[in-house]
Amino acid sequence: VPTILLPLVCILLLNALKDAVEDWRRHVSDRTENERTTLCTRDKHTGLHSTKWCDVQAGDMVVVKNNEYVPADLVVLTSAHEEGQAWVETANLDGETNLKLKQATDAFLPMVGKHDGCEDAVRSVQKMDAHIECEMPNEFLYSFIGTLHVGARRLALDDRNLILRGCKVTSVAWVLGVPVYTGKQSKIMMNSTEKKHRKLSHLERDIGRFTGVVFSLQLMLCIFAGCAGAAFETNTTRIMKRTYLKVLAEADDTGGGLLIFAIRLFNFI
Repeated sequence: VPTILLPLVCILLLNALKDAVEDWRRHVSDRTENERTTLCTRDKHTGLHSTKWCDVQAGDMVVVKNNEYVPADLVVLTSAHEEGQAWVETANLDGETNLKLKQATDAFLPMVGKHDGCEDAVRSVQKMDAHIECEMPNEFLYSFIGTLHVGARRLALDDRNLILRGCKVTSVAWVLGVPVYTGKQSKIMMNSTEKKHRKLSHLERDIGRFTGVVFSLQLMLCIFAGCAGAAFETNTTRIMKRTYLKVLAEADDTGGGLLIFAIRLFNFI
């Protein structure tokens, strides 16, 4: 339909351009976050070294210092606090700015000992025969069940021992932890909008509802007008009384009439 082709193409192009810009900004944001660095060690023979967030794997030992963001979902092993406590800000997760307390399990602290520096704490943990067993990755932010195996001992873990990715460590010099969920398996990523329906504002919902109502009304009006026009044109007596409409003279032009009807219909909708 020539009369609406140009505005329709313009609207589609603008919408495609908007989506492309949003995708590019999301790509830049993801790349910036993945290229952040943190202190990490992977085996007993290497010390702490700077590692990109995207290279952190489950089972590594990660040190997050004060006012730094957590690169993965970490089980807290110890911290600079004498009781293994750490305070985190979860504004990136739930929008709350008040600090939340996280801590190492009480039974594990005596095994690690008290250390002033994070390097000494890392070396102490590396000497242990320990591993973590936990539930499969899920999107529940306030639920975690796991077990810390240290030799023959089993220590229970819960959400108080877990610091989620995106949290900000505050009020403590450093925190030592072990990633259990990284990348797309972290809880914040599993709650991302890519796997959820896009959140709509009340205005967007109202516009969508009103658009459906207007479309339905216009469709019913078009059907009614089409039926009325067909009934009028099939009644020869009424047509003869209204010679000023010149309907009979154009009655044989079926193709032209169909085109005119289509143009008017689409313009009306």
